Amino acid sequence: MKLDQSMLEGYLTEMQNHLFGGISSDEIIEQVGYNHRARRFIAIYLLKNKDTFHHYYSNRTEMGIEYILDIAISSLFYERSIKPIKQELINRLEINENIFYRKVEGYPLKEFDKDLNSLLVYWRKRSGGLMEMLPKLDVE
Repeated sequence: MKLDQSMLEGYLTEMQNHLFGGISSDEIIEQVGYNHRARRFIAIYLLKNKDTFHHYYSNRTEMGIEYILDIAISSLFYERSIKPIKQELINRLEINENIFYRKVEGYPLKEFDKDLNSLLVYWRKRSGGLMEMLPKLDVE
């Protein structure tokens, strides 16, 4: 599976407009302290591209998003053999497992995976790859 960059950006734009009425990512970050959906959106938004990820990573303390980055990083490295898209994102972002401040476990990883699954469904629907999700049937 190869994730298309323009489709990833399209998904993020649609989600941002749907959930937050088109306010900027910096305005959404201001809400992460009291808005659960903002935290979840930013965790996926960080995957937009290498520049975006590293910009937010280098400013994580000032922005108060250390925990969100720890969730994203921990989630990408958690069970990545099961979801090949995780390795693709790790490669695209040029990150390694040693960059998180605190390893996150449990429910936040499941939430991140749910949001990543939403992205994958969006991608498959838009790319026509939805059939790849269905099991192959032996029909004689």
